[in-house]
This record gives sequence, C-alpha cells and structure tokens, in this order.
Amino acid sequence: MRHQPIEKPLDTYIDGESRLETYWEHKELQDSFKKIVKGNLPKGFKVSNNTIEGIIENFGIRGIQFGNWVTLEDKYNYLAALQLSMLDLNSVLKFTQPALGQGLLALSFGARGKSSALAHFEPGNFVINTTRYKREDVLLKEMALNKRPVRVDLSKEWRFVNTGGIGSFAHEYGHFLDYYVSNLIEPVKGADFLTGPWGSVSTRKIEYPDKYPLHQLAENLFQNIIFDENGKETRYRKMIKTEGSYINMRQEIFARMFEQYIFYKLRQLKRSNKFLSKKKYNDWYYLKTSEIKRLVPLIDQLMDEIRKRVN
Repeated sequence: MRHQPIEKPLDTYIDGESRLETYWEHKELQDSFKKIVKGNLPKGFKVSNNTIEGIIENFGIRGIQFGNWVTLEDKYNYLAALQLSMLDLNSVLKFTQPALGQGLLALSFGARGKSSALAHFEPGNFVINTTRYKREDVLLKEMALNKRPVRVDLSKEWRFVNTGGIGSFAHEYGHFLDYYVSNLIEPVKGADFLTGPWGSVSTRKIEYPDKYPLHQLAENLFQNIIFDENGKETRYRKMIKTEGSYINMRQEIFARMFEQYIFYKLRQLKRSNKFLSKKKYNDWYYLKTSEIKRLVPLIDQLMDEIRKRVN
C-alpha cells in the first residue's frame, strides 16, 4: 500500500501569525472543536493564545490551576476550550476582554473538586472549578451500577466533552458576576450577592435605595422570574418550589437563568458552546425558551449597566 507523505509545515513567522499556527488552525482545530462549538471558530481565536499566559493576559484572569491528574494534553484542551468559551461569552456580554475576569477571577481544572458538584464557584476566593472528565474505568463501573448500556465510544475525546464539569462555565460565571458586582462594584450591607443574602429562598421583593440601581435591576429581574405581570406565581416557580431549598436559592435561580440567557443569545448568532452551557439537571429546573425570551430585555438592561461599570 502506498502511503501519502506527511506534510511538514514550516514554522515561519509572518505578520504576527506563524505558518504552523495557520496550518493547525485550518487543518485540525476546526474539526476538533466542532464537538464543543457549533459554527466557525469565533473571531479572535488564536492557537498561540492557548497558554496560561495568553488566557491571563487576554481575559483578565488572576491565575489557572490544574490538578495532579490533568495531563499536558488535557491542559492544552482545557485552555483551548476556555479561550473559545471566553470569546463566545463575550460575544454576548460585550465587555472589554480583560473585564471578563477583572484580574480577580481564577480558574481551576480538576484541582478543587467539591463532592457531588461537576463545577462550583468559591465566593471570597473568586475561583471557578471545573471537574476533570471521568476515567474510562470509572465510567464503565457507573454504567454497570446503573444498568445503563455501554456506549461504543468511550474515547478520551468523547469523555472530555460529555463528562465532568464541561457545560457548567456559564452557570458558574453567573455566580461570579452575581458575587463580584455586589462586593466590589455596588456593595450593599447584608447582601453578599446582587440577588440578595447568600442562600436565601425568600420571594419577598427587596426595595433598594436609588444609590443601588444594579441591585434593584437584579431584584426586578428575579421577581419577573417567579411572578407574572399579574403578580401570580409563574409556571416555573410552581414547578421548582416542590424541590429542595438548593434549587430555590436566589443565587441558583439566577445562575441557571444566566446560563440559559447566554445559550439563547448565542443561538441568535447561530452558535452554541458545550463548554459554556449544557443541561445538567431535569428539564423542570430550567426556564422554557419562551420564558427566557420574556426576560431577555430585563437581563440585557442589567448587563448593559454592569458593562458600564466594569469596562
């Protein structure tokens, strides 16, 4: 059998981009990341920025941590997916890129796991942790225990996209915004988050003084999630209040809504991103598309006002 020769590109630097970078971007990356993003690679994506230094500089990230079991290949894949996701996130938020992290947000992959959580945000430390994808042997044991049919494809590529904390980033970034704005942009005594005191499940409307416009916008938004224009409980509120208090926490309702908002706005741009958003709970934990659509003008207004203060 005659084998085709392997093409060896020359790594020649031309106008800020090497031929090697161009080669991989057009020959390999487009196909590789179709499993994470739908559509062309976002504007501004560069292979040379898939480094800790590149992510920190471009997006205002304080630092990135990896666990002991995250390989060099995994690190590159997480950094590349992170760059894609930051660019997609900002296509909606329209912050200046360094304003996304404010030099304060830190990221962790497979290093700061929390029991039963695929991902979580650490208030105070400003850290978003994403759980590493599952090992094949662990996944096989879980499937056997749950009597689930074994997939033919349990490759590392499949497990990277479909297990672990992938799909949680927009949700956790929503927690970051909720906490960051309330602590550093518009501090309010007794309100750790824009959405109110940490862990609150109260539906009572909070009225803030005029000097706290962001908190009031967030509160108005929250009220529109759980009550309709006639003051009656929404379908969503009736559905989730039968669940435990965690699902009813103001901060969790806001983060799920923010995640769906990002997904909805990306769809308007004919894009999707599995690193940013992927359903992790039962359907009733989420708002319907029609319900998100009703809230979009209010969320847009809140994000517009936040943008003015963080850029």
